[in-house]
Order: sequence, then C-alpha cells, then structure tokens
Amino acid sequence: MSVLVTGGGGFIGSYLARELVGKGQRAVAFDSSPDTSLIKDILGKVKFVRGDVSDLVDVMSVVKGEEVEDVYHTAALLVDACEEKPAKALKVNVEGTVNVLEAARLHGVRKVVFISTAGVFSPNLPTPVRDDAPKYPTSVYGATKVLCELYGLKYLRSYGVDFRGVRFPIVYGAERTRGASAWGSRMIEEPALGKPVQVPYRAEDASAWLYVKDAVRALMLAHDATDPKTRVYNIGGSSHTVREVAEAVKTVIPKARIQYGRETLGGNEAYDDSNARRELGWSQAYPLRKGVEDHIAEVRKRAGLKPIQTGRKA
Repeated sequence: MSVLVTGGGGFIGSYLARELVGKGQRAVAFDSSPDTSLIKDILGKVKFVRGDVSDLVDVMSVVKGEEVEDVYHTAALLVDACEEKPAKALKVNVEGTVNVLEAARLHGVRKVVFISTAGVFSPNLPTPVRDDAPKYPTSVYGATKVLCELYGLKYLRSYGVDFRGVRFPIVYGAERTRGASAWGSRMIEEPALGKPVQVPYRAEDASAWLYVKDAVRALMLAHDATDPKTRVYNIGGSSHTVREVAEAVKTVIPKARIQYGRETLGGNEAYDDSNARRELGWSQAYPLRKGVEDHIAEVRKRAGLKPIQTGRKA
C-alpha cells in the first residue's frame, strides 16, 4: 500500500513527500510537471508518477496501480494562474479534486487530506477569523477552494469518503517560487543569498504567516486525527506585519537589504485555529523567528553556502 501526494513535485508537496519517506512510508509523488528538482534528494526513495489531476483516467490509474491507501491532495493551479485562466482553474482545481474524491470512492481509499486556503473567506472580517466565518472570496483561487471544500464534504456525507482539509495563510519556506504569496519567501530567501529584495507591500500591512514545516505537520495531524468533527480547519500560524518579518530576517542577517512597496496586502490578518488545536492537536512549532532562521539555513544549505550563526553579522 502507498500514500499518494498529488502535486508531489511542488513546494508543499515536496516537503510532505520528504516527511512521509522519513517516516518509512511508501510515498508516490504525482505531478503534471516533469520537473523533479524539489524532490531530487529523495528520488531513490519516492516513486514519481507524471499525471494530470484534471484527467480522471490518470488519477484512477495511479490510485489503482500504486495501491493507494491515503491521498494528500496538494495539486492546484495557484492564485495568479487562476486569475489569468479562470476556466483552467475550474478544471484543475475543482474537477481535479472531484477526480481525486471519485477515485477514492471507487477504489476504497482510506482518507483524503486536502489543502485549502485562508483565501476562501470574505475580506475584512472581524479577527481572528473563525472556521465558520462567511466565505465569499474575492479571487478565482479562493472560489475554487470553497467549491472543493463543499465537494469534499458532500463525498463524506453521501459516499463515506473520509475527507479532511486544512486552510493555510501565507506559507513560506525554501524553494517557494510560484504563487501570489511567493514574495513572502523571497523576502527571506534573497537576503540569505546576499541579494537585495523588493517587497510589493507596505511595511505595516499584516497577515498570518506559516512556515512550510508547520504546514506539513498540520497536514499529517489532520490525517491522523481519530475524530475530526470540524473536518476543514483553519491553520492560523501567527500574525505579523511585513516589517516584523523583515526585522526577523535582520536579526539573522543585519545587512539584509529589504525595500517595501506601496501595494495593499489585503485579506484578513489573523485566523482562529482553536478547532484544529482541540481536535487535531495542532500547535505552532515554528514561530516567526524560528521559522525565518530555519528558512535561511535551508536556503544556504541548498546553495552550498556556509551557515550563518544566529546573531552574527553577515
């Protein structure tokens, strides 16, 4: 039996696949892109299958052929791409999710764990935003994720597919190169490589931030939960202004050159993850300073650079 990670060659999917392999599980990374650079260190331990989640035949084939027991569904068209091609967003994000759910139903998959987004919520809500807050997203991406959540809950109620989901805010970490929130990773990654970085948003704009290793842990906790009543959970991370993140970078790299922009970040600043804490056992292992330090260390390690000792000038 195996565990399938759709989007297994992508940012969060690659970290998840690495964690599954580390726990001795037979992981299958399923991705439409032939690029395996993010999982090159585990290619001998993870099976890579190229396929498209929007193609039901591809999904059925990998689920049946690899004897998939559980699915972590991380594959999706990201925010900017969804805005550019809303019809494709519907096909990849929504139809792709329905294909995963249908394959799970027909082939007896035990659990489906889905990545949603804090972008499902209406903007400018009272914070921290609760799991049951109004969901009238302003982006195509957010709209597709709301629909995916509803499909997942429908498959749970009507067909017994054990569906669980987690909603992430800004997720940062090494190798985050795509998506509307990739700027958050760049403002840490570029200084780690000795480069200046221009942030598009105002210094005092705030949002919730989540380190990728915490995101992976939340996914695995959602999978392992024995009685997940809420079913789709906010994973809030912690709320910080853009300036606060930049200052965390400068505690490690005092000479970091970070310039702010004039765009408004928008969205909501904080999310109530009390249901995840109570039902999943979720807690944040990487608060901002620790997450930034680990991110910088990962970037420099992957680039073959010497580590920076915390507090030492760089």
